[in-house]
Amino acid sequence: MTNTITQTEIRHLRLQNSLLVNPTNRTLAQTVDHLLGIQAQYGNAALLNLYNRIDNIAPQDFQTAVQASPIVKAWGQSTNLTSIHTTLVARIRHHFR
Repeated sequence: MTNTITQTEIRHLRLQNSLLVNPTNRTLAQTVDHLLGIQAQYGNAALLNLYNRIDNIAPQDFQTAVQASPIVKAWGQSTNLTSIHTTLVARIRHHFR
């Protein structure tokens, strides 16, 4: 007997791991860390990304988290907003040393 997984199961697991199937009760910082970051072309789209993944989040929670927690908000050359957890930044820095 072989262990196989269907395309439908793969899709469901991807959505579940992206926190789109069952929104989480994690903090905003924990959610960003779990997802390895949030990318959006506009700041409001980043909020929408998080709003769809976290139960009971308010727009002001994102600004508070950026100011008071380990979330880095950065604009790259492509003018996309990228929000990542500082632990990921540390892991990336360590990798390239």
